[in-house]
Amino acid sequence: MAINKRVCRLSCYTILILMLLWSFFYAGSVIQWTPTKQPKVTQPQTYNTPNIHHLFANKSASDIIQSYFINKLLKDSDQSKMSAANKLLKQLFELVSENNNGTDVDITDDLVHIQGTGQLLDKQHAESDKAGEAIDTLQADVKDHKNEKATKIRVGIIVYMPYRSDQLYEMEFLSYMHPSWKYVTTHKTLKQFITLPEASNVPDMTLDLITYCHPKSCCTAQKANCKLWTKVTLDTDQSDCYYHPDDGFPEAAEYHYYNTFAFLRDDNFMSRAKKYDWLIRSDLDVFIGPAVLGWLPKYEFMSGGGGYASEFNRKRIPEVAARLNLTHHGITNVGSTWYGKPDIFMKISQLTLKYTKHFYKNEFNKTLDGIQHIMNKSSVGEWPTWWRPVSLLYGGEVAINHAVPDFDISRIADKKLDYPSSSKLNILSYPHLHCWHGDEEFQKFRFTTKLRALINGGTDNRTTIYKSDQDVKNMTVRDYCTFIAWNAVANNNIIEHLQKPADHCS
Repeated sequence: MAINKRVCRLSCYTILILMLLWSFFYAGSVIQWTPTKQPKVTQPQTYNTPNIHHLFANKSASDIIQSYFINKLLKDSDQSKMSAANKLLKQLFELVSENNNGTDVDITDDLVHIQGTGQLLDKQHAESDKAGEAIDTLQADVKDHKNEKATKIRVGIIVYMPYRSDQLYEMEFLSYMHPSWKYVTTHKTLKQFITLPEASNVPDMTLDLITYCHPKSCCTAQKANCKLWTKVTLDTDQSDCYYHPDDGFPEAAEYHYYNTFAFLRDDNFMSRAKKYDWLIRSDLDVFIGPAVLGWLPKYEFMSGGGGYASEFNRKRIPEVAARLNLTHHGITNVGSTWYGKPDIFMKISQLTLKYTKHFYKNEFNKTLDGIQHIMNKSSVGEWPTWWRPVSLLYGGEVAINHAVPDFDISRIADKKLDYPSSSKLNILSYPHLHCWHGDEEFQKFRFTTKLRALINGGTDNRTTIYKSDQDVKNMTVRDYCTFIAWNAVANNNIIEHLQKPADHCS
């Protein structure tokens, strides 16, 4: 009913505004106005221009309108009018971009929020100084809209599952990432116990797991009952798991971390990604905690914390950025986990892939000044001084420092993302748990050793201890990770699946 009311209001406000904007800048070329005591709008006259009703039925309406107006504005000789119009249109398209978010929602439903500019529907208010008043009104509408509390949001976790003959990545997917995601999405009542300050203000979350996988590893996603990504529509509020086969980048044969951005090879990715409010990029050796339901970034893009910085590379990476004409704010130890809005997420992904390739191919040549003493030790450098295997993290650091305005340490959520799986603190404060290298439980290498023993016919009493569901509210992070992993082994036929050939999907 609310949607119908909003669309009805559009008949009175938005279509008239768009018509007026057309005539406001190029009177007579598209829409003719008949000035009377009561402003009256005639039927739009179209020539070689987009039909307004066709635009409202078009998913790309905002892009078409924006392109048309901007092209016309560039030809307007009245600088004050052009300036005022540009400000107004900027606000208009900010709303379109933010609210429509690339979904199939009719664009008119999004533009309803500009109805405050109805004061323009009077010829005398078409003067540039009066247009300024309309801008103020529209800005107020934008502010009010942004303050509206959403009741539902959709978040997508994006991972890549490579193929390795020892099945390591399939083990991580089946034991860590997938079962923890499933536990959280099937125990959403835990949200009421989350101890984070703003948890109660986070809208009801639909949380999808989106797995790009090497074709040989996709059988594992199928085993986990994930749906083929290309055959689904995101028109329900149900959290779900999807997969998309992808061979990865050819260069990944040399440096497999390029494939963390395999989704960039999918021409349809962005159109689907736009249907999400937020995207999370994650590794596979990760557990999703219940606190994910009660936490959202305070900025449009945040990352977890990394552990690659050294005295040498803190200086060297910004020097490389300067040579590439990139802005660097001096922030290092940027983690591999990201949480951001789709547009900035996509932009940073593209830049990170680009500069990861640059670092890997160009910045470890021992002929370069300043690194000869390091590269003479080995072909990959020295950890953590200057280490070629973490080119991905170096590339991410320069990309994020450059792409995020005013990037500072507050945008690294190291207490929320990439939090260590060995922590003894309560699980309900930590949304995303990463298996760092170390000796304390939960320790991924120790777990996979035990899992391989089971695959080879061994036994382990943990498959009995953790078989039943448990109340996790009072668990520590490490206990939660241990429970999730062994509960998955005990109940999900992981051993039987991993005993079969990689491409055996039955």
